[in-house]
Amino acid sequence: VGTKLRTGISIYRREEAEKIVAAAVQRGFAVATHAIGNAAVDVALHAYEAAGSELSRVGIPRIEHGSFLSRDLVARIKGVGAAVVAQPHFLTLPTYEAAASIPGVRNSPLRWLLDAGVKVAGSSDFPVAGFDPLDGIRSAVHRRTVRGVEYEPDQCIDLDEALAMYTRVAAEVSGCLRQCGTLEAGKRADVAVLDGPLSMATLEGSRVRATVVGGEV
Repeated sequence: VGTKLRTGISIYRREEAEKIVAAAVQRGFAVATHAIGNAAVDVALHAYEAAGSELSRVGIPRIEHGSFLSRDLVARIKGVGAAVVAQPHFLTLPTYEAAASIPGVRNSPLRWLLDAGVKVAGSSDFPVAGFDPLDGIRSAVHRRTVRGVEYEPDQCIDLDEALAMYTRVAAEVSGCLRQCGTLEAGKRADVAVLDGPLSMATLEGSRVRATVVGGEV
């Protein structure tokens, strides 16, 4: 009680991150910041907050990973209009088998983020975790470690929410929702055909039967 653990690699100080983000925004670039722990996310958000309304003018700002978040950080992410690019399948890495849950902080808090209205995109960070989006969806829904133990189950999300992370929201935060991400007339025909209807009951065993990319099977 009362102790603090500080670990990781800090690349930029607050004032450095602020200058980098400001320079990128002034040149018309959307910004994505690699920030894993709560201290790194705080630095990124400080830079985003300093950039003000100009930040969202150039595109949706992103936090890549955003793994260890408190509710205060989630509120600040929402406040600047940033999206989080999450990797739910990280939970199957061996290190999570014995990882403790930190009081007041959640690892990849998908439930907190979605409930706060934050846009969350699904990612694999391949080759750190498997590339298969269905695996990421399973981990977002069930949050099971490699041994099948639920890790911070209060952060589990619904199947429809997980599907949106890997389709519509991923396209939106990447700036290409007009071209892909949903099945609509005039958009690129990117389709994954599964071996049966997808539901909570079938999710574990679902497999891809065919893939269509840009209309090409």
